[in-house]
Amino acid sequence: MLLVVDNAETVAGRARLLGDIVASCPSISILATSREPLDVQGEALVRIDGLEALTSGSSPALELFAYEARLKDPSFAVREDQLPVFRKITALLEGSPLALRLTAKWINVLSLEQILTRLVQSVELLESPEASDQRQTMRGVFDGSWRFLTPAQQTGLARLSIFIKAFDIAAATKIAEIDLETFADLERKSLLVRTGQGRFAMHAMVREFARERWTTMGAGEEEHVRLTHAKYYLEAVRTVMEGAPVAERGASLEGLRQDYPEIRAAWLHAVDAGANDLLKSTTEPLCYFLYVRSMMREGVEIFGTTIENAALRRHFASIRANFLVHQGDVEAAGVLASSVLTAEEGPELARAHANHVLGNLAHIRGDFEQADARYNAAFDIRESIGDLRGCCFASLSLAALHLLFSRRETARHHIKRGYRLARQIGEPFGMLASHVYAGDLAATENRVEDAQDNYEMSLRLEDSAPHSQFRAMLHRRLGTLFVLRGDPGSALRHHEEAFDLARELGDQRTAAHALIEIGKDWRLVGNIDRALQNLLRGVRFSMTLGIQSCLQRGLLELSQVALMRGDVGGARRLVSVLEDADLGELRTDYEALLVQLAGGESASFAPVTITDLLNELIAEAETDTLKL
Repeated sequence: MLLVVDNAETVAGRARLLGDIVASCPSISILATSREPLDVQGEALVRIDGLEALTSGSSPALELFAYEARLKDPSFAVREDQLPVFRKITALLEGSPLALRLTAKWINVLSLEQILTRLVQSVELLESPEASDQRQTMRGVFDGSWRFLTPAQQTGLARLSIFIKAFDIAAATKIAEIDLETFADLERKSLLVRTGQGRFAMHAMVREFARERWTTMGAGEEEHVRLTHAKYYLEAVRTVMEGAPVAERGASLEGLRQDYPEIRAAWLHAVDAGANDLLKSTTEPLCYFLYVRSMMREGVEIFGTTIENAALRRHFASIRANFLVHQGDVEAAGVLASSVLTAEEGPELARAHANHVLGNLAHIRGDFEQADARYNAAFDIRESIGDLRGCCFASLSLAALHLLFSRRETARHHIKRGYRLARQIGEPFGMLASHVYAGDLAATENRVEDAQDNYEMSLRLEDSAPHSQFRAMLHRRLGTLFVLRGDPGSALRHHEEAFDLARELGDQRTAAHALIEIGKDWRLVGNIDRALQNLLRGVRFSMTLGIQSCLQRGLLELSQVALMRGDVGGARRLVSVLEDADLGELRTDYEALLVQLAGGESASFAPVTITDLLNELIAEAETDTLKL
């Protein structure tokens, strides 16, 4: 015989009663639903997760939602293109059957997209004025759970609602000031759930209802917990970036990456509270954490926070400008950096960041003198205030610049200095970048084995401290080595991997370079159409960003494509605009191409600028699809 007991935790003397039944009637099995274990001998716990929303087709969540929605609108159906929206709704509700039913009741007045927007803002949509039984409303379910909590459990749960996502016990006990016994009780009652790796979380709806209770406990209580949360996570960033041993840095950075939703919330708490001392001490560590984790979009957002303090405002602006450069928004980056330098007052670190940004922009334009001066200005400021990490990064930017313009000996000096600084401060990313540029230097000197050794060392370092942007750059370099070895097929695989990583990160500069190299690989393989297609895409990116070195490389490759088609005049036309350009490391390729073109007809119709010529080529390629 099967005895079903629903909401068993509400039955007076539930454990003793059910235990007595099982003991006296061995033929009876009991199926009980409860918010917490009953601790009856022989009890087998089965935790019930939410319903799934599959990536395509029907699913338990969709079937339940559609059934309830058709009670309001018999014609309701979820189209294929609406499935991503429905999956987001299900994720927000964590598959709760009751929440899905309550949400579906709005389908006759709101679209799926509107339901999602409202749920993101608040779970008030889940309140059902029609329900006579409060157990059929989310608030009623939560109120029932709340009444069964002790005062300590209520206070602990309310404080834990400060967390945005998952958290560990150390963070919970420090920030919410909750003891382990109370924490364990909340987990037993399923108000906290394990998410793996020693971390816990609240259901989104439990969090919102608990936060409502928290805000009634007084402004002082809320302010105290928010500030404690801010200090805990922002100081954790500073500890890792300034003190974690190299051997532990990768794992520590990954832990911070998992905690980023909390770090972001902590930053906003600190800004709202006007905790300027905390912000000042953690601005640089947070900047470098986001950078070494390739979190460029997050950097643009978090340092775009509005703040009243003028010094911090300029500091934020200078850092945001750096992240904007990596996102390809060179115009906005230049405006921000210039505004920092023209201000009458501002932190020295802000001026260093701003000079670095303007150095980056000159680097992109191919203006060696301006870029060199700006990078050195940034280095000098950082050295004067003892910012060794900043000195390391400035040295590596100078190394990249001098390599681009074939200043090999000065590049060697900057690489060595950057590497020494990286080792001194225990900065794996600096060591990684040093090996990348040492590999580049070896490649320009035809020391292929040395280049490969350096690139492979960089990959090993990247494995211990992942940095997707540099992994993309490394795939570019390895692809180039395979070109030197006469293996364009392997080169193509590496270059396409570099492009995919760069596109995922929003790193427009690396994507532009990768597309030009992919075009070259297809040319070497012999597929002229694919070569032209990728070269023109790379040219578009480069023109938008103003990357002169990439545009010049694209012109040389397009000239080679024209030669393969037998269009010597067209090839000479392309090359002619490079005659007076500072080609740096491209000079050898340019001169070799001139030798190939010797004896061909001179082009008398070359456009005045590279941009005009490339715009014309792009326009021609686009009209080719008309097959006129």
